[in-house]
Amino acid sequence: MSNDISDRTLPAGWAQKQLGEVCKVISGSTPKTSVSDYWGGEIPWLTPNDLSKNRNKVVEGGERYITQLGFDSCSTQMVPKGSVLFTSRAPIGYVAIAGVPMCTNQGFKSAVPNEDIGTAFLYWQLQNLTDDVRSRASGTTFLEISGRGFAATTLVVPPLREQEKIVEVLEEQLSRLDAALASVRAVREKSTRFRRSLLHAAFTGALTGADSENSNTDVRVSVFEDLFDLISNDRRQVKQKDYKKSGKFPVVDQGEETVGGFIDDGDLLFDGALPVIVFGDHTRRLKFIDFPFVVGADGTKLIQCKEVVLPRYGFYHLEAAEFRNRGYARHFGELKKVMFWLPSIQLQEKIVEILEEQFLRLEASLAVVDGIEKKALALRRSLLHAAFTGNLTKEWRGGAYV
Repeated sequence: MSNDISDRTLPAGWAQKQLGEVCKVISGSTPKTSVSDYWGGEIPWLTPNDLSKNRNKVVEGGERYITQLGFDSCSTQMVPKGSVLFTSRAPIGYVAIAGVPMCTNQGFKSAVPNEDIGTAFLYWQLQNLTDDVRSRASGTTFLEISGRGFAATTLVVPPLREQEKIVEVLEEQLSRLDAALASVRAVREKSTRFRRSLLHAAFTGALTGADSENSNTDVRVSVFEDLFDLISNDRRQVKQKDYKKSGKFPVVDQGEETVGGFIDDGDLLFDGALPVIVFGDHTRRLKFIDFPFVVGADGTKLIQCKEVVLPRYGFYHLEAAEFRNRGYARHFGELKKVMFWLPSIQLQEKIVEILEEQFLRLEASLAVVDGIEKKALALRRSLLHAAFTGNLTKEWRGGAYV
């Protein structure tokens, strides 16, 4: 059996079984999307994307519904209420409980529990076993766990009354952790809004009081071509096969830094004498680079500030433009239409100083939040592990605490 725990002493009354012994495994399918009569009905039809947007424990539907004709046209099956839905690819490991009868696409392996295992107990145990299931997946385009592989997942099955107690204790503890994690997410969202508002203020004059109504500071509006140069990198890319070669220079790939992929070829190296801003066709990240590096992917844009623009001022101004229109990552030409706020070099220096002072404070706060999140996630893993090794409720024996 996979995830073998036979070397561990289970509590009295607990059994080790394969998922297929206590559940029926159901796969999904998709009606032809080109046939309108198959869609817009009353049968809930879920995809992994639905669970990515709805992380609730119980789900009752997704974005799309199918008709009876659509249901009959493909091999999808109805999953009874109380079944545990498990995404088997793209990605593996979203888990939910069906709150109503429904069907899914082929990205699911759903488990219909029998009388030996409770729905909520199975839900939490599959949360705990996601890494094990993922480790047994296979595929070239993307990893996927087969129905047979999913059915072979090793479960522990205590008596039903103890399953209920485990769920009760686990959910009481996890609800507190989830509240802490929700607070972490809220802080991050506020920090993003705060950064956006700072950038907006910086490049409208509000941050320094240098807007046209309050100051006579020499400020003009310019376009991309007046402030930035695009550097061609067609002959300066490291091939994917060479990424693993050792070297002292980092490879920068569309805003992400990967250390140790440099080939010792001077034609590839950007020496860092003049800072550049890295911007990708397929990512919305900008990165300010002022050290030697090489480019590692097609679609990476290198932007260099002209003399009238301080490099870090230009970097933050481009970031502010990205906040205003997320489409630039796919349509780089649109960035050239943006109007840029260009004050004197002295005022640019002041704006960068104020921004970076505020950003340092923001980063310090986020470091504290990251620490809280790390501890909460570690405790969550510990609780789940304890629940399915008999340690969470080890004093619960014979139907009562002793």
